[in-house]
Amino acid sequence: MPCYDFNDFISACGRGGVEVWPPALRDAKYFGIRDRDKRKILEFISNGGLEYPDFIDSLPLRSSSETPQPLVDDYSFWSGCKKGYIAFFYSQKESQWEIKSFKEHMDYDNQLTAALKRLDEIK
Repeated sequence: MPCYDFNDFISACGRGGVEVWPPALRDAKYFGIRDRDKRKILEFISNGGLEYPDFIDSLPLRSSSETPQPLVDDYSFWSGCKKGYIAFFYSQKESQWEIKSFKEHMDYDNQLTAALKRLDEIK
């Protein structure tokens, strides 16, 4: 069961009231957002970029100094033919939504493909 209302999160992205962590900014290149532009990520999300979201789980944010630790909702989704993963939470301390992860979804079906892509990038 998700900790947060997914539509509330999407609405907050449309208003721009969401912080995006640096790894999520970097990994957004998988979705064609190469300049680490937070506004483009939030626009992508609020304009329906997270197609067919599928809740995975809610887990405590291990790297948090907040007490109690916020819970992070994890979802897989599709964007066209790309399978993605997003992890987000609401920080009571900061009074805002935060995107912890926004990247390619690494499931068993595409781990080999991703490993081959990384090898190709090294060449």
